[in-house]
Amino acid sequence: LDAELFTEFCESKKGSEIDLWTLEELKQVVKEFKERFKTQEKEPNLEVLECKKLEETELSSSVEKVVISDPEKIQGGIFSSDYMAYYVLTLPLGWSVLRRYSDFLWLRDTLQKFYPGHYVPTLPYDKDSPNMGPNKLCRIKKHLSLFMDYIVNSSYLSKSQVLLEFLKEETEKNFQVTKKKYSKFKKLTTVHDFYSDDGKVTCDFDIDSQVVDQVLSYFNEQGEVLKLMSLEAKKIKSLTIQISNSLYNFMELAKNLQNISVNLSDLKKKNDDFLNNLNQSLESYEKYYMESSTYLNEHLEGVMNFLVAQMAPLKSLIKERQSLYQDLNKFEAKKEKSLIVGKALTQKFSDKLSRARLKFGYFNNQAKCETQQTAMHWMETLKQEYFLFAKKLMESNQKMQGFLELFLQVGNNE
Repeated sequence: LDAELFTEFCESKKGSEIDLWTLEELKQVVKEFKERFKTQEKEPNLEVLECKKLEETELSSSVEKVVISDPEKIQGGIFSSDYMAYYVLTLPLGWSVLRRYSDFLWLRDTLQKFYPGHYVPTLPYDKDSPNMGPNKLCRIKKHLSLFMDYIVNSSYLSKSQVLLEFLKEETEKNFQVTKKKYSKFKKLTTVHDFYSDDGKVTCDFDIDSQVVDQVLSYFNEQGEVLKLMSLEAKKIKSLTIQISNSLYNFMELAKNLQNISVNLSDLKKKNDDFLNNLNQSLESYEKYYMESSTYLNEHLEGVMNFLVAQMAPLKSLIKERQSLYQDLNKFEAKKEKSLIVGKALTQKFSDKLSRARLKFGYFNNQAKCETQQTAMHWMETLKQEYFLFAKKLMESNQKMQGFLELFLQVGNNE
C-alpha cells in the first residue's frame, strides 16, 4: 500500500487517528482502498515482425566441439613477417584449418555485420606476435577456445555461413577469397532484414530505464571486480613461479651437496639414498608449483582477462539502445511540433519515424534479453573453469604427495 495515499483515504472516511477505528472497520477500509486504487498489471507493449529466417547448415546439429591447437610459428616470405597460427579442429566433422589470430578478429567483425543487436564475444587483444612469451600465448589460446565455444553453441551464430566457411575452407588462397567476398557486405540496419531462428523478431517498446540502468551498473561493477581478480591471479601466479624457482635452486644445491661428498666414501654411502630421494621429492615439489602456475595462467588469469573484455560488447548493446531511444525522441518531438503548428507529416518523415521506432523496439528487447542471458552464461563458464583448475591442482598435488610419502618411507627404513 502507498502509505500517504492510504492516510488521505482514511481521512476522507473517518480520520487518520487509528484509535478512531475498530479492527473490523480497518479491515473494511483496507479492502475498499485496494479496490479503489488497485493497479492492474501493465500489458507488455510488444510487436512481432517478420524477418529473415536462418537456414540450417552442416554445423547446426553436428558440432560437438571446436579445438584450438597450441600456436605455431609460421615463417614469413620475402615481403612478409613471421606470424603465429592455430589449427582449428571441428569435431566430430574432422575439419582442420590453419588460422591466424587476425582471422578470428575478422570472424567477429563479420558476424557483427549480420547479427546487429546480438552479442558476439570479443577478444582481449587486438593482435598477437611471434615474440610473445609462452604464458601470454597460452592465455590467447584459452581466449580463442572460449570465443569459439560460445559461437558454435549459439543457436543463431552457429547457423552462419561465415562461420561454416571459416571452419571448413582449408586453403589459404580460397579463405582469402572468402574474406574478400564478405568484406563487400554492409552492416544490416533495417529490422526486416535481420536474421532469427524462426524468421520473427520481437520489438519491445516498454522503456524500463531503471532495469536497463541496473544492468549497465552491474556490468560496470562486475568489470571492476573481475579486473581486480585478474590482478590477484597474476600475483598468485608470480609467487608460485618464484617458489618453483627457489625449489629448483634448492634441488641443485642438494645435488652439489651430493657431489662434494664423492671423495668421502663412507659419508657418500651413508647419505646417497637420502640425497637421491631428497632430490626426487624436491623435483616433484618444484614440478607441482610450476604446473600450478600454468593452471593459474590458463584457468584463472586467462579466463578473467577474457571475461573483463566481454563487458565492452555487453555494455555497447545497452548504449546502442540508449542512442536509438534518443533518436526516437527527436523524431517524436518533431512530430509533436508539426502537429501543434498544423503542419502535415510527409511520407518520408513518417517512414523514418516508423523505422526509428522499430529499430529502438528491437534493440530495446535485445538489450534486455541478450545482456542478462550472456551474463549468466559467463558466470557459469567462470564456475566451470574454476572447477577445472581445482581438479588439475588436486591431481598434481596427489602426484607430489606420492613422492613425499615415498621419501618418508625410505627415511623410516633407514
